[in-house]
Amino acid sequence: MTAIAQRVMDERKRAARNNLRARRVALFALLAFLAALLASGAAFLFPDSPQNRAALRLQVQQNIETASRTDRTAGRNTRTTSSDLPSRGGHAVPGIQLEHLDRLVVAPPAHDPYDRDDWSVWLKDADGCYDTRAFVLAEESLVAPSFSDCHVATGRWYDPYTAAFVDDPGDLDIDHVVPLAEANRSGAARWSSDKKAAYANSVDEPWALLAVSNSANRSKGDRDPAEWLPPNEEFHCAYARMWTAVKLRWSLSVDPAEKQALERALGTCPQN
Repeated sequence: MTAIAQRVMDERKRAARNNLRARRVALFALLAFLAALLASGAAFLFPDSPQNRAALRLQVQQNIETASRTDRTAGRNTRTTSSDLPSRGGHAVPGIQLEHLDRLVVAPPAHDPYDRDDWSVWLKDADGCYDTRAFVLAEESLVAPSFSDCHVATGRWYDPYTAAFVDDPGDLDIDHVVPLAEANRSGAARWSSDKKAAYANSVDEPWALLAVSNSANRSKGDRDPAEWLPPNEEFHCAYARMWTAVKLRWSLSVDPAEKQALERALGTCPQN
């Protein structure tokens, strides 16, 4: 076990002692419900109707509200333990292997217009206060976070891109593992507005959104793995698995160079 992995494990053990198990169970019950809802369609194709759009946003908002509810009550939030999320830094990693790449459609990038405003970043809770960013920060904090003025005020995070610990939420961005612009190039340009909002706020999919350092996220931009991989080489396997899982779930294509880069990164993964 590396020193970083040991430090992460120690951090998570300390955090677990401060958490309330009942709140953790309640949060994951809500997440499981949303996951079941989203999985009800084979390719997550919701009819573009006001009713379905409202229902989808309500479910996302309920998850966000769960993260903030303790701010209005006990002033603390739930946090999972290392046994709940079996990965380095407490980040869930899907069990993707090389053979899963064959399920992806290989196609050149599309050149459809992209407008970030079309993707509803970020949705807010029912009170119009806490948003998806706050939810992710609260969920990924290694210690019980505190809240102020509809924001996460304090916590402690592990940035898997740089293998660094961060104590100031202002130093963190919420990264879409597969960037919105990349999704737009890979088949999402013609999605309905509610499907774009669901993708941009995928709080039910723990590897779709990550709290990472500002500098790493801005270095990445909207580049795919052929052009950018995290500076932390130990995270390359996990990153490729996350990227592939997101593309599979949302039926997004990969270009030839991107697939080759994923093959190389997945080739570094331990074999089951």
